[in-house]
Amino acid sequence: MKIFLSVLTWLLVPLFFIAKEDVDALKAEADAGFLEAQNSMGILYYEGKSVEKNYKEAFKYFRMAAERGYAQAQNNLAILYNNGFGVEKNPAEAVKWWKKAAEQGMPQAQNNLAVLYKNGFGVEKNPAEAVKWLKKAAKQGYAPSQNALALCYKDGIGVDRNISEAVKWYAEAAKQNHAEAINNLGTLYYDGLGVKRDYAKAAELFGKSAASGLDSAQFNLGLCYSNGQGVYKNLFEAVKWYRKAAEQGHAQAQYNLGVLCERGEGVEKNLSEAFKCYLKAAKQGYAPSQFSLGLSYFDAEGVSQDRAEAVKWWKKAAEQGHVMSICNLGVCYENGYGVEKDLDKALEYYFSAVEKGDGQSAYNLGACYYNEENKICDKVKACAWLLLALERGFKMAESTLNEVKMEITKEDFESAKKLFKKGKKEGFKLLL
Repeated sequence: MKIFLSVLTWLLVPLFFIAKEDVDALKAEADAGFLEAQNSMGILYYEGKSVEKNYKEAFKYFRMAAERGYAQAQNNLAILYNNGFGVEKNPAEAVKWWKKAAEQGMPQAQNNLAVLYKNGFGVEKNPAEAVKWLKKAAKQGYAPSQNALALCYKDGIGVDRNISEAVKWYAEAAKQNHAEAINNLGTLYYDGLGVKRDYAKAAELFGKSAASGLDSAQFNLGLCYSNGQGVYKNLFEAVKWYRKAAEQGHAQAQYNLGVLCERGEGVEKNLSEAFKCYLKAAKQGYAPSQFSLGLSYFDAEGVSQDRAEAVKWWKKAAEQGHVMSICNLGVCYENGYGVEKDLDKALEYYFSAVEKGDGQSAYNLGACYYNEENKICDKVKACAWLLLALERGFKMAESTLNEVKMEITKEDFESAKKLFKKGKKEGFKLLL
């Protein structure tokens, strides 16, 4: 299951609306050099509360306090530099000011500095340095850093992989009701990493995190209800939680919701709604959804038939290595569906899918070589491809193989078996 990682922590201590006379008094204190007042004025201008939003004024006041060593203002000034608010964007300056605040022990700044080192934003990428700062913040009880540190231990980023430490830090952050950490801890129980696999515990944690609105937890809870893992199988509940996550833009949830709408499981069958779900996830680059969207266009399910559009989406999925999409592109080029007929391209796509372990594409290659209308017709090669398809579990190849065997000599079939064995040793490209 996917782990959710915390990112930058933003502005501190948001201020509520205050009266004009109080703003005037605060500004007077700030102009007189009081550090806390300078930082507070910066926040007012940043948020546009009680004064008109003005990033340049926010920058001015944060800088006043930051230059005199006020850690909160240093953190806030770094935020402005990092985003280009009120000043030209300058990641290096952001690093400089976050480091000053971090060295004073401010956990939010330590967390932000860690994120920059982990990703190489404004500083040379250094996962070990990121872990150093995460540890400092985590030991102060800062939940976002505890969550991020756990992920580093889980995946061995900047530190030796240690699942027990990952469990420890996720649990520490979870005690503070950190939604991402609760969800991430749930994934460890779901996968049995560092703890005994316990679907019921995982579902409980997902439920707690999902209730706070975290889309990844809502998706995970939907998955539990879909599969009956840790909870009684309930597709109506699965639809409910997938929908909540989908509405927040979670691509996998959008795809899974589309599948259930297409099948009419847990929800009334609705091909148009399934199409909409697939389209949303496909636009986010989710390959399984791009494949299903292609099928919708190809078969006119929930949308008018448009095989050129099907090819377009299968190509997007194929670029990500989606095997069924690669195979389907072969079918389109072989038969001229949505594209100009091109047997050479069809063979290229089929072979690409075969290289990824696909049995159906091996069968399709066998069928191409078996077809006497094709210039490449070669029944010995056809048998070799069909033998590969059978070995990979594509059962339809058996009847076709028997049909081809009836049309060739025993010697030719023995040659096909030898060619198949040679392909296994030297690569199947020699069968083309």
